[in-house]
Amino acid sequence: MTRIRTRLATVAATLALSGGAVVAAAPAASATSAKSACWRAVVTAEDYAGQAASHATAGHLDAARDLAYTAISYTFGGDCESNPAITDIEDARRQLNNGVYALDGGDGEGASARFHSAVYELEQASYVA
Repeated sequence: MTRIRTRLATVAATLALSGGAVVAAAPAASATSAKSACWRAVVTAEDYAGQAASHATAGHLDAARDLAYTAISYTFGGDCESNPAITDIEDARRQLNNGVYALDGGDGEGASARFHSAVYELEQASYVA
């Protein structure tokens, strides 16, 4: 957040000095904001996927399903579609869906394994996002 404020202060100062010739700086700040939003969505999805794995292992299948659906929803958030991490995010989404299918079949251990795979994919995505 401090970096964004510093960048905005720099853009504002340059804009004041140049009379408005800093129009190209606005997309960079916007891109940084989108990248940050994607990273937050990925990290949040990773947290929910980890919780889903724990609940599936403990046999709390309904709670695991709810947490998995929440994780899936976060994989669609954060404006990640143009982010280089999208491949890992889509792989994680597939693992989460496969885990839900395992839960539907009553296989908590199988679901947990898939949720752990999703956590790994999201962890990889967080390095890129």
